[in-house]
Amino acid sequence: MLNAKCRMPMFLFVCTGNTCRSPMAAAIAKQLVPDCEAHSAGLAVCGNAACENAALAAAEIGASLDGHKPKQISGDELTRADRIFCMTESHRAALLRLGAVPEKITVLNVSDPFGGDLNTYRECRDELAEKLKNFLIYHA
Repeated sequence: MLNAKCRMPMFLFVCTGNTCRSPMAAAIAKQLVPDCEAHSAGLAVCGNAACENAALAAAEIGASLDGHKPKQISGDELTRADRIFCMTESHRAALLRLGAVPEKITVLNVSDPFGGDLNTYRECRDELAEKLKNFLIYHA
């Protein structure tokens, strides 16, 4: 489904704090589907930048989190998104309470690496990349 306003798919990636999983996922999506619009947001934002290990893990595969500023999800993003990817079932439930259209939501089931070492973030990055590749290649 294409976003009528910009004629390219708009993907929204949602996690808890918007410092690890969702910004990595958005950066990976931009690599997989260069003509997409990819945004990330959090449900309970804290902090003022992406986690250092998330940025390092993303950079290792050529994805950049430079300049990322964590932001709280907005109703406008929920409306504009063609597809919303969240990390857990609890994120899905929160998105539904915020008015997200159930058919737009895909749960990736990716654990939070927050506080882990660089290898933990690499594992998260690789899991995100694999799940997104499988979805985006066949559905974008």
